[in-house]
Amino acid sequence: MLTPDYLFNCTDRIVEIYEQLQTFAVTDIARRIAKMGTITDTARFQIWQAQQAGLHYEEILKRVSKLTGMSQTEVKRLFEEAGTQSLKFDDSIYRRAGLSPIPISQSPQMLSVLEALYQQTNGELRNFTRSIALDSQRTFFSASDKAYMEVSSGMSDYISAISRSVRETAANGIQVIDYASGSRISVEAGVRRAVLTGVNQGAAKLTEALADEMGCDLVEVTSHANARPEHAVWQGKIYSRSGTSRKYPDFISNTGYGTGPGLCGWNCRHSFYPFLEGVSEPSMTQYDPEKVKKAYDLSQKQRGMERRIRNTKRELNATDAASKTASGDVAAKLKEAYQNQAVKLKRQRIEYEAFCRDNNLKTQAERTQIPGFSRSEASRATAAARKKAEG
Repeated sequence: MLTPDYLFNCTDRIVEIYEQLQTFAVTDIARRIAKMGTITDTARFQIWQAQQAGLHYEEILKRVSKLTGMSQTEVKRLFEEAGTQSLKFDDSIYRRAGLSPIPISQSPQMLSVLEALYQQTNGELRNFTRSIALDSQRTFFSASDKAYMEVSSGMSDYISAISRSVRETAANGIQVIDYASGSRISVEAGVRRAVLTGVNQGAAKLTEALADEMGCDLVEVTSHANARPEHAVWQGKIYSRSGTSRKYPDFISNTGYGTGPGLCGWNCRHSFYPFLEGVSEPSMTQYDPEKVKKAYDLSQKQRGMERRIRNTKRELNATDAASKTASGDVAAKLKEAYQNQAVKLKRQRIEYEAFCRDNNLKTQAERTQIPGFSRSEASRATAAARKKAEG
């Protein structure tokens, strides 16, 4: 069994690795757009754009090569850790009943199950990596096209068009293809879901395999206070895996185990563990449905505030890089934009901390961070916000 808290935090390191790639991509695009120059001839612009897009793609591929190895190592470590931790909990229950479960290292079946899900998760992450590389190039084309059209059509002056293009690129980030639905989602959301789902399903398969070996039919599902409403109806209860028990309901039909929307499915933080009558004690943890719904809504709002803070930090990074690349009036415009974004970040932080305090929620500092945004960068942003307020 894996606890809801473990599942909530276990993906952070891997998400950070992929955020490094996104942060680099957005910043590189911003730098290149800032150096666009006052090109008005269409043919010259298209040549410049193709050259810059190619150079950008080459830089992204270099980063992909570096980060892929880091990601695979971390995913492997996480799967092994999660499998060991899950079975350690399950083993303790069986041992109380006088049973002797075999270690995972001595079970080819359990090792093959874990390896298959590890490879599946790595495959999904490779898809996201390719998508980041291709979609960052698409983002460059789109952003530079928009700036060029605004200037060449007379809709906007060069300085405003470049500055706006940099800001919008940084704010929107890179959207990747969700291969499950065909829609586009953020890098953070795609990677977190792939890893969380893979790790949870891997641990669940190990629990199943060990239960088969131990002849255990009953399992108890974990629970947490801010479960999504459709999961709250079945959490914290005991079920029969075979569906033959007259006392306990059927496991699969009631929880949706094995499906995307169900137990251990997409982004699910529930797991389950063996329940042995006469040995196990029911957790008896029950949550009021209305309170669960309120807690879930608050958690979703908190995640949204954290996401907006990350986006603003990405804007600050990219705008700062672009301002150092640009010159003259464009650089001045971008520095002004940096000050405005710093004010926004300061306001977002104050609102986030107040929201958490007012609703008795723990702030999640790690979920508001992006790679490259250091303490010194935060100090600069604060100083810029103060300067803007005073000026």
